[in-house]
Amino acid sequence: MSTVARRRTGFATAAQAWAGQAGSAYRSWPWWAQVTVIYAAARLVSACIFMAAALHQGPNPWFPARPDYWNFINIWDARWYGEVIANGYPSELPTDAAGNVQENAWAFYPLFPALAGGLSRLTGLIPAASLTLLAMLAGWGAALVVYTLFRHRVSHVPALWGVAFFATFPVSAILQVPYAESLSLLLLAAALLLVVRRHYLWAIPVVVLLCLSRPIGVPFAATLGLVLVYRLLERLRSGGAAGLPAGNHTFGDLAALAGLTAVAGVSALAWPAAAWAATGDFQAYTKTETVWRGHDLVPFKPWFDTGVDLFGPVLGLLAPFVFVTLFGLMLFLPPVVRLGVELRLWCACYMGYLLAFLHPQTSTFRMLLPLFPLALGAVLLSRSRAYRGTVVTMFLLLQIVWIVWLWAWAQLPGGGDYPP
Repeated sequence: MSTVARRRTGFATAAQAWAGQAGSAYRSWPWWAQVTVIYAAARLVSACIFMAAALHQGPNPWFPARPDYWNFINIWDARWYGEVIANGYPSELPTDAAGNVQENAWAFYPLFPALAGGLSRLTGLIPAASLTLLAMLAGWGAALVVYTLFRHRVSHVPALWGVAFFATFPVSAILQVPYAESLSLLLLAAALLLVVRRHYLWAIPVVVLLCLSRPIGVPFAATLGLVLVYRLLERLRSGGAAGLPAGNHTFGDLAALAGLTAVAGVSALAWPAAAWAATGDFQAYTKTETVWRGHDLVPFKPWFDTGVDLFGPVLGLLAPFVFVTLFGLMLFLPPVVRLGVELRLWCACYMGYLLAFLHPQTSTFRMLLPLFPLALGAVLLSRSRAYRGTVVTMFLLLQIVWIVWLWAWAQLPGGGDYPP
């Protein structure tokens, strides 16, 4: 063996030994420290991708070309949250000369800017800094709660892999920018955890806050309603016997779940009602939301229109049905069944909500993050570390695509750019 070969072998052996020691030390840490390392590493990689993309950012509506990292992540909807902190919500909907409602702050739910504004007043930070700090801390908290939720279904190692899938998902970079996604995911994971643990009364304040973070209350209320029906039927099948099986609910549990469902239903309508009360326009919220669509809201229709645009007049009309069928079948795969009734019903209701009310566009990728329980189902497809590592690598590569294609701004021939 040559001297160079011996040196290479010695280096490889030393590196392998160091990696083994580091792995052993990591496995000895408490679970929250392990989750924190995974999440911090994922966010560091995302930050590097953001910084690399910023070097190639040309002229844009917000900053000069080649902005620094902090300016680069404070674009798109982050500007609206800063507007809410500075000026609140308008008492009259802005309109153009033809009377059409224009883009305004009512499309952005109040909890995230309210907390960030309070943080600014408390610390003296500028709103952009407080929004960013709150988003990053909420994302970290979401990772910790997601792990705790996953531990109700699996052991430590697959739960950690579930967090890794969640933290590296192609659009997970949004968790470190001044958007409300990270706060909403923290509250969603906490609400699901409390529901899985049957702490229904404790879940009430969490669900109220969840409904004020993002437009997610309607599918969550629907989920709770279906869980209530499922548990009620389960109770009826047992015949109401005194010695109930461990999976069944008592009458007290069912009453608490019914109360939580009612609170969720009312809370889901709280923000549209607030917009109505402030502006005097019953449709203030929906009119504002549809400004970004460019047309009125007609449930389900945008998916068929998009299908026709992509696949033609015949296959395009069939495409939504094929998608729904495939998604429904996926929910019955054994790894997904292991998620439990509550998490599967949440995924079904949330996807149903997207199909009914979302206009499919490039922002749809970001809207998929609340389906994070499926990350654990993906982990359970195989116990192979090679498979799981490949998925994480693929997610990180797709993060590059998402940031460069959608977050970085490049004017389209017709003006504007695709939103992230």
